[in-house]
Amino acid sequence: EDGLSEHITEPTLTLSGHGKKCGILSWHPSAQNVLASAGTDSVINLWDVEAGKAKATMKPFSTLMTSLNWNLDGSLMNVTTKEDKRVHVLDSRSGAIVASADSHPGSKTQRSVWAKRRDVIVTLGFDKKQHRQLMVWDLRNMEKPQHIEDIDQQSSVMMPFVDEDTNMLYVGGKGESSIRYYELWNGPTPIVACAGYSSTEPQKGLCLMPKSELNVKDCELGRFYKLGNKTMHTISMQLPRKESAMEFQEDVYPPTFAKTPALTSDAFFAGENSAPKEMDMRGLFDGTECEIRDSAAASPDGASPVRPVAPTPPVVQSPTA
Repeated sequence: EDGLSEHITEPTLTLSGHGKKCGILSWHPSAQNVLASAGTDSVINLWDVEAGKAKATMKPFSTLMTSLNWNLDGSLMNVTTKEDKRVHVLDSRSGAIVASADSHPGSKTQRSVWAKRRDVIVTLGFDKKQHRQLMVWDLRNMEKPQHIEDIDQQSSVMMPFVDEDTNMLYVGGKGESSIRYYELWNGPTPIVACAGYSSTEPQKGLCLMPKSELNVKDCELGRFYKLGNKTMHTISMQLPRKESAMEFQEDVYPPTFAKTPALTSDAFFAGENSAPKEMDMRGLFDGTECEIRDSAAASPDGASPVRPVAPTPPVVQSPTA
């Protein structure tokens, strides 16, 4: 509760089940202690972490997987593969391929992220000229991307992050010193480029903090931890509003995903699905306990029931930790 008080040098638990290097981990969005792992052995394991064992093992491909993501209720997974340059949607328990399509034709690694409330998949990779691009995929029609957007001619692999509450997509690149912002929308053009963050020190890695850790009185939209060569930086994305310290900004802070699980691991492996529980952010402003409730019903088109925040360029603070 109070954070780390000393360095961690020994693992709490070791999960062994891959024949080769395991480089991808993804927690189930609503089931307690359910973890998916993907390795260079082309195997996906679904772990019951509390039991310390894999309860499902699947090998849907013979090629290297480069990303793995869950959908909102955990019934499906998205996987991108390298050699065949495809994006896939899998049944999360059987590993059966539900949908699959050719994605970025470039030879370099592609990544993906599932915008769960919007229910679209965003892939980031390279075209035939090795220029960077992103694609937005509508799950209702995976024959071709709903939208393709050219980014630039940089060569670094991109790291995507989604703010599910505001439908913001953040994209950083390894070895770069900037983070781009996009907003996901309904309509013919499903993604809009916004402002960006830039610094002088390249980033080796990025981590986006949960919404429950933000300073709502500073109207903080998001907080990244940026790993540099020898330093760790905090990057605070803030929306400039004078009244944010005196009045809760309800349009900026809709109910967010709660830490309280909606399912037990046994329920998931028995076939149950559920969207994550939601937490009312007002309690963080008032200093009271945050209300936890079941997830709001999704709208018929699969979009978020929450109106997106307008793409106002945020103020960015980056003190060195």
